[in-house]
Amino acid sequence: MNPVLIREAVVADAPALVPMCGQLGYVTTAGAVEQQIRRIQSDPEGQVLVAEVAGMPVGWIHVQIRHTLHAPPYPDVTGLVVEDQHRGQNIGAGLLARAERWAVDAGFKEIRLRSNIKRERAHHFYESLGYTMDKTSLNFRKPLTGEG
Repeated sequence: MNPVLIREAVVADAPALVPMCGQLGYVTTAGAVEQQIRRIQSDPEGQVLVAEVAGMPVGWIHVQIRHTLHAPPYPDVTGLVVEDQHRGQNIGAGLLARAERWAVDAGFKEIRLRSNIKRERAHHFYESLGYTMDKTSLNFRKPLTGEG
C-alpha cells in the first residue's frame, strides 16, 4: 500500500477534485474548482486539504470558520470525500484529523460538520471518530433570477 500524503490543495489539483465533487452530488468544472481553491487560499479562515496517493489526489476536505449572528464562530467541515476505491484505508480519518488540528491551532474547542441523511456509511464513520449527532434539519433552496 502506498503512503498517504496530506497537504494543502493547489490549483493544479482542480481537475482531479472535480469527480470527487460529483461523488458528493455537486456538478462543477475544473475552472470553478480552481477559482474556489484560489479564493480559499487567500482566506485565513478556510483550508482545503488533499490526500494524495502515488502522486494523485484521492480525497479532500474543506474546513471553514463559520460566522453567524446567533452563535460564536466555529470551524465547519463543508466537504469531505475520498475516492470510492480508496475508502476504508483511514484516508478520511487522516483528513479529519488534520482539519481538527487546524481548528485547535486556531483556538477552537469543537468542530462541526453536516452529512446528508442518506449517507449512512459516512454517519457511522463520523461516529467511530467521536462525532455525535447534534440535531437534524431540512435544507431549502430557491433559485434566484435577479428579477423583482
